[in-house]
Amino acid sequence: MANQLKAKSVRMSDEQWERCEEMAKWMHLRSSNEFIRDAVDFYIEWCRRPYSQQFLTAALESVIGAKIRESESRICRMLFKNAVEQNVSTRLAAWDYDLSDKQLDSLYRISVAEVKKNNGALDLEKYFALSEEEQASWQD
Repeated sequence: MANQLKAKSVRMSDEQWERCEEMAKWMHLRSSNEFIRDAVDFYIEWCRRPYSQQFLTAALESVIGAKIRESESRICRMLFKNAVEQNVSTRLAAWDYDLSDKQLDSLYRISVAEVKKNNGALDLEKYFALSEEEQASWQD
C-alpha cells in the first residue's frame, strides 16, 4: 500500500501537528501520517453518513455483538438456575404427593398443553378469576 500513496503538502498549525502526533502515539500507529489518513477517512464517512451505512459499522457491530453475547450468557445462567430450582420443586411435589410415573407423565402433558396455549406467559390474575370448577378442570 505504501507505493500507492502520494505525497502532498498539508498546512496545519503547530498545535494541530502536535495533536496528530500525540494521537498517533496514543493509538499505537506507525506515524502521524497514518493517523491523518485515518482521520480524513473517518471525516469523509462522517460527512457521508446520511448516505453511507458503512460509518462506524465495524465498531458498532463489535459493541452490539459483545452486549448481545453478554446478555445471552446472563440469560443462559439464569435459565439454568431456574431449571434447577424447577426440577427440585417438581421432585419435592412428586415425593410429597406420592405421585406415580403415570401421574407425572399426565401432569407433564397438561403442563405442555397449558404453556403452548398461553405461549409461556403466566397470568395468575386470570387463573384466580376463574371459578372453582374452572380451576379444578385446570388441574385435571
